[in-house]
Amino acid sequence: MTPRRTWLGIDLGGTWIKWEHVADDGRSLAAGRVATPTGGHVEVTEAIAAVCAARAGEAGRPTGLGIAVPGHLTPERDGITLLPNVSGQWRGYPARAVLAERTGLEAVLLNDARAFAVAELGGAAPVHGVEEVVFVTIGTGIGGALAVRGEVVSSRRDSFGELGHTSVVVDGEECGCGGRGCVEAYAGGAALLARARARGVAVEPGAGALTSLALAARSEPAAAQVLTEAYDAFAVGVSNACALAGAGAVVVGGAVAEELPGYATRLRQRLSRRRRLLGDVEVLSAALGPRAGALGAALAARAGHVRTGEGLVLQP
Repeated sequence: MTPRRTWLGIDLGGTWIKWEHVADDGRSLAAGRVATPTGGHVEVTEAIAAVCAARAGEAGRPTGLGIAVPGHLTPERDGITLLPNVSGQWRGYPARAVLAERTGLEAVLLNDARAFAVAELGGAAPVHGVEEVVFVTIGTGIGGALAVRGEVVSSRRDSFGELGHTSVVVDGEECGCGGRGCVEAYAGGAALLARARARGVAVEPGAGALTSLALAARSEPAAAQVLTEAYDAFAVGVSNACALAGAGAVVVGGAVAEELPGYATRLRQRLSRRRRLLGDVEVLSAALGPRAGALGAALAARAGHVRTGEGLVLQP
């Protein structure tokens, strides 16, 4: 009897390592998350290997492993060149080879925003036949991806669509990427909370931080201003991406977007003001919630590879 094939997807984030174990037909077998270690790249790698070992012990060894990372990859997609929100010295570290050795699984690396887009575009996002779509995730940072003619566009380093690192404020706040005035430096979850605390806003630590900031914004001008600047930076960056791509829809996801609906509200307002150029652009909430990145990584593992150099991430 031929063993059933299963695929394990890992979504590496600045706060959580989320995972999704799927069957060959795409059905979810199990999902979960563990906290992302803060001790560096080796510790993070070991945490991912531990997730793989736990899944192998509980459900049988997966057939393949996909890892979605919030950064840029080497042209060969075997390592990471930029990972602003996860601790460690990632440049030059052979992440794919180390993970393959530690897990015994063939590993595929891809950008987390592209993984999110592949999962959502593969039947989850109700884009109503629109082929040009902007995808954006708001978590610790800001991830972006574009679909053109119904396929998610990539590049050799899987860096196409980085709208979080487009500048929207001239000589503005410094970003983790080394630039200034980036969307992420204002609208990313980590930057949002850091900017609020720097202005004296009392923000609760941990999981309740965003809720406490939203509550403070009802009565504290400093908190309200931080949120306004975040929403504006996000709306400007995404609407510019829509103009560049000729997009007819935007799919917004990520934990911060779910907690702070003001992001989507402000984006709709800005897109409405730009209707003469952009036409009607629909703003949709991600259908898969926090599952999307890990699911997209699992689908990439199932596909067997990402077509390096051809410019397109394989569809599920």
